[in-house]
Amino acid sequence: MTDVREETQQLLADRPDLASALEHLVDIDADGKWDFHDTSLDSGEFGEIVAQDIVTQQGEAYRLVDREATAAALDGEIDPESSKTVSEVPTPDSLSELSVRDRLSAAVSDPLSIGFVLLGLVLIILVRTVFAANAVFRNGTVVLTGNDPYRYRYWVEFLLDSQIPAFSPTGLGALPEYVTNHDTLMIVTAWWWSALFGGSAHIAGLVLAWYPVVAAVVAGLAVYLLAVQVTGDRRIGLATLALYAVIPVNAYRTMIGFADHHAFDYVWLALTLLSLGILATARGTDRMYRGDILAGVLGLSIGVAAQTLAWRGGPLLILPVGLYVLSRTLLDVREGRSPVQTSGPLLAGLGGAAVLSVVSHLGWGWLPTYRAAAPLLLVVGSAFVIAIGEANHRIEYSAKATAVEIFSLGGVGFAALWVTVPAVSSGLSAFVTYMQTYTGSGIAETQSLIGGEGGLFLGPLLLFGFILFLSLPYLALLTVRGVRTDTPHWLLLSIYGWYFLLLSLIQLRFAGEFSVVIAPVAGIGFVDLAARLDITQQVDLWGDSDHTDRFSWSESDREGSSLSLPDGRTVGTLLVLFILIASFSFVQIPVKQSQLTTADGEYETATWMNGYAAERGWTYPDNYVFSPWSNNMMLNYFVNSESRDYGYAKEHYTSFLASDAPKQWYDRLHDRVGFVTVRDRGGDPNPQTVYSRLTAQYGSQTEDTAAVSHYRAVYVDDGSQLTVFTLVPGATLTGQAAANESFVVETAVDVPGAEFTYRHLVTAGPDGQYAVTVPYPGSYEIGNHSVSVSATAVREGENVSVSSPP
Repeated sequence: MTDVREETQQLLADRPDLASALEHLVDIDADGKWDFHDTSLDSGEFGEIVAQDIVTQQGEAYRLVDREATAAALDGEIDPESSKTVSEVPTPDSLSELSVRDRLSAAVSDPLSIGFVLLGLVLIILVRTVFAANAVFRNGTVVLTGNDPYRYRYWVEFLLDSQIPAFSPTGLGALPEYVTNHDTLMIVTAWWWSALFGGSAHIAGLVLAWYPVVAAVVAGLAVYLLAVQVTGDRRIGLATLALYAVIPVNAYRTMIGFADHHAFDYVWLALTLLSLGILATARGTDRMYRGDILAGVLGLSIGVAAQTLAWRGGPLLILPVGLYVLSRTLLDVREGRSPVQTSGPLLAGLGGAAVLSVVSHLGWGWLPTYRAAAPLLLVVGSAFVIAIGEANHRIEYSAKATAVEIFSLGGVGFAALWVTVPAVSSGLSAFVTYMQTYTGSGIAETQSLIGGEGGLFLGPLLLFGFILFLSLPYLALLTVRGVRTDTPHWLLLSIYGWYFLLLSLIQLRFAGEFSVVIAPVAGIGFVDLAARLDITQQVDLWGDSDHTDRFSWSESDREGSSLSLPDGRTVGTLLVLFILIASFSFVQIPVKQSQLTTADGEYETATWMNGYAAERGWTYPDNYVFSPWSNNMMLNYFVNSESRDYGYAKEHYTSFLASDAPKQWYDRLHDRVGFVTVRDRGGDPNPQTVYSRLTAQYGSQTEDTAAVSHYRAVYVDDGSQLTVFTLVPGATLTGQAAANESFVVETAVDVPGAEFTYRHLVTAGPDGQYAVTVPYPGSYEIGNHSVSVSATAVREGENVSVSSPP
């Protein structure tokens, strides 16, 4: 503002006769763009004024660079910055006009803003810890949340136990193949932090438990800065931070202990968005904006590269950058700007990301080729789009003609890449294979946002609360503004918003990314709604170059650029409005987090199996736990520390329960399975399935189910309805009875958590001979007689002769 005011004052000092002309331009500039025919100026006056730095050309039209500064100079107002010392912190009318360095200085000089931001970050931490901390930290043991985090725990501990040096470049090239081909950066980062804090397995557990919370705080700060950057309104930034804290899907995917890749992805997504926001709003070539541009370029390079390196699906997360480049180029052509000048920094950022990704691939062997090449393909495609836009700008083609040309040539180029570059075809083939494999697999995160029992309304409500329904109208409004006006920052939020909404409609796994994008839009909606309810002053987001001071909550504070504390009534009303919007979130967050934490019964069952196996000297795979895939890695981690995947359980466990051939499954499993866990989930209409026979009476004979001979119940947890079986050869009782006689052999069984009677119906052959295999040791009643079966006989598969007939 100072430069524009000084330029105007200098012009008036040299040409005081232009004052009325400038006043006229200030008036018509309030209505938007203008050209010579819209003014009452003669050509000489017009030419002299538009040649000054106080006017900017937008296509064939013009705008004042800063209408308020020009008006202030005409009114003869004293610039408060003209008397400040070098040590004073600049306080311009709008945060969006500050460079990165000055913006940080302004934040430091405003304790109230800092206080509100800290409160927002504390809210993020509390929402993600208070409901689940006791379930994660149990008597010195870290029990991570969910199942997938144990895969990362396995690999972090594996790297800590290996001879690979954590902080050596050569070590980064010696990682196991799984690590280099999957979520490489996430695993390596957790490994580094664990090694830094001591390198023990317990430290690794603590690092993984706390990392999602730290990631949520970092991403929250980034979305706050993004909201302030694109709106110039700290109120919107604070509302964004508060609403981000209580979006249910984000709150449970970044909760303490949920050490999946999601929280890690949110950090880099937020950084990428913030960097793009900086580049979208940085204007001109003045020195004060060079820091913004440099920060945007560096942030974009790191963010895009990190998203590619952090998760197998990283290329999907960076695709909207390309969509934004396309839209921005068409916008520049429409507005008569050079796409090379406006998108040059963006292209530089993508080039940096491509270098980081390719170097990590060539230098350390990280990532499959298709992933490593994704940023390179993105920068090549972006350069292609910008080049076409630049050419059409110079020959004054329309934006529509440019779009047709880009899509036509782009289609040909993509077809050529498909044929000539294997990384492109293999990457798309891998994506198609993934979708075919996991769509409809029953895994919760592969369902649609509006699929399942939730449907069109309840599904989104459970994951986003009312925040999504507040956001969507404003997302639509931002889209309209972004398309119709020269506002690339609205295009940015719109493209990212609709893109991740679409992905969420395909698979829930992307709902967390959508929450990061939708938070600033929700912040805009919250402040605008508060203004419409006369709680605070109106939000002015739609002016192209008017920058009013939008920092205060009350009308009386408009003159100051620091955030001012509203009165008690306003605070209370805002708090009530926030609680109403977040009300469903406060209900859903603890419910969802409790569903993800490991139940006491499951954890106690796992520790019991570990002790049981240790007493008998079992080692992996003799102590492998065969269970539902949904808790398979958790159980195996605490029993045998082998939690690298749940592939075997996912492929076979459901078929095992549904089978009516327990003996065949015993033959298949006994060499690789130590424990089988079965949860009683209610009756099965088919009494002959393995599930029915194991849950009816722990494998005993009932009126409806036949007994099993090789599955021995050893532990029962009533709370979780979980029963643990071991696979045993069983002792075979042999004897003589009447021809074709049927009778029952039975014994009392007492195991931790249950007491029951094991019964097995036996039918002698035509010659009176019988043989029955039993899985439990004890004294068996056979008619009026009894026979003792030892644990050794059961374990070794011995024959036990019964001398007396039943």
